Amino acid sequence: MIFNELQALYLQDMKAPIWINIVGISAVILGLWGFFEGLASYVVIEVRQLRPNSLLTPYLWAFRLLSVIQMVLGIYYVMAGNVYLRKKKYAREVIRSAIIFSLFFELSTMIFFFLFIQTHESLSFSYRPSLINFLRPTFSALLLTGVIILRPYYFRRYIEHTGHTGLPRIYSIISTLFLSMPFSIFGLWLYCGFIYEDYLEKMDYFKHFFPESLRAPNQLTYVELVFSCMAVIFGLISLNARPPWKFLSYFSLIVGSLFVLLFAFQLI
Repeated sequence: MIFNELQALYLQDMKAPIWINIVGISAVILGLWGFFEGLASYVVIEVRQLRPNSLLTPYLWAFRLLSVIQMVLGIYYVMAGNVYLRKKKYAREVIRSAIIFSLFFELSTMIFFFLFIQTHESLSFSYRPSLINFLRPTFSALLLTGVIILRPYYFRRYIEHTGHTGLPRIYSIISTLFLSMPFSIFGLWLYCGFIYEDYLEKMDYFKHFFPESLRAPNQLTYVELVFSCMAVIFGLISLNARPPWKFLSYFSLIVGSLFVLLFAFQLI
């Protein structure tokens, strides 16, 4: 009873639409994360083939299947987030099913790898679940909780406040400016990869663009992470901007969140 009263008090007025947008955008981000992770796994299996005499070769079909399923679920997750943002009639059922399927797949995959190692001890293959393996299931569980909490407020009509229409537009521009820095550095890294195939030569050429203070290990990654976080924050607070600034906010929020995950993984 007390929890329901506090929930209603917190979600009243304009807070519910903001949280609905956050849930929908988070679903899109998690879907893209899952899709690209599955795609990367599939590419590794196909391009970097295991040795012909490897004991894992007979089981490649299972790893390919898991990668394909992860990509399909990622696409479905993105579609569910998009439907939830558009407030379609069936949106709540779609996003709930996407979250539940994703949770079931993530947990089943970890159990599968654990049992696979236990039953194939002779294979030169190791799998130890780390904190990263539990990130997406944890985020999905939080999203499912948010969808359940927001259910009574999903189809309500809210009167939009128009008193400060200039501020969201400014915040949207600021979020884009923050995002431009890590986006440019990431593009520079890809450009260096086209010039040099050797990793050490690519790294040396990449570092010569920056001052000595940013050439130390992880220094540039910390800067990129901070700028990406700022882009996400300003993207969130500018979601109620009018088009075309709203599209900039969504772009900064989605791309900035992917950058945050990428740079966070680099620091782990």
